[in-house]
Amino acid sequence: MSEVEDLSTKKIAWWKMSGNTDSQGILMDQIATAPLVMSFLALSAAIIVLAEEDAGCKDLDDEDSCDGTVWGVKPSSIVTL
Repeated sequence: MSEVEDLSTKKIAWWKMSGNTDSQGILMDQIATAPLVMSFLALSAAIIVLAEEDAGCKDLDDEDSCDGTVWGVKPSSIVTL
């Protein structure tokens, strides 16, 4: 009779994904993509703030819309360029 292995104490290399190469590829892709996404979020917020300041929309309330432009576009649309 074979012994039953206790998996609760066994150390498993989680990044190997039990040999599933598709899962390994997705994991490596997400690890590489995450810092790029986070830096884009921070930089895009800073770009929008600077564009609003340059267009003269810095002191507007949240309900007011900005009619100024930066390089011919609204500050809220500057990140999509």
